[in-house]
Amino acid sequence: MNDKIFWLVLVVVVGGAVGVFMLSGGKTPDAAMIGQMYEDVGNRHLPPDQVGQYNTVPATSGDHGERVEYGEYSQGLSDYDALHGLEHGAVAFWYNAGTITEDELSQVRTTFESLNVGKKYLAPRSNLENNVKLAMTAWTYLLTQEEIDTEEMITFFNGHVNQGPELALNLRRLDT
Repeated sequence: MNDKIFWLVLVVVVGGAVGVFMLSGGKTPDAAMIGQMYEDVGNRHLPPDQVGQYNTVPATSGDHGERVEYGEYSQGLSDYDALHGLEHGAVAFWYNAGTITEDELSQVRTTFESLNVGKKYLAPRSNLENNVKLAMTAWTYLLTQEEIDTEEMITFFNGHVNQGPELALNLRRLDT
């Protein structure tokens, strides 16, 4: 093999490895997949007046709308709106606005902001069980916390980010 072919093959192999690493959000493939797995109930894109039923609260799969921008939503975020992001590998952090303390919410926000992959949502939720302070969802996975555990939050995020059935695309923000 001549030198030009050797270097070309080397560049292609290294470039491919870097590309896979970047598409995975820098996450290692052996990250823990913690949380309860639920049946995938589909991923149809429907108009808002045709929202289907979900098999978990918050939803982990199901009929949903168009893409919305990742980030924090102070007025809440519906399952219908968040599911498209989950389908593209996002992770949602849902805090129980009725039971979480300001100190606990500060811990959640600090952890949320420290995660270096932007495919995530943070939003209040009014229909979580009273004993649940935080729920996290990814495509077909749900994790609930009765006490805030930042290490578990990080483990769930790292195990599920970029694991949706579709790749992420450009998103729009709802509240702008």
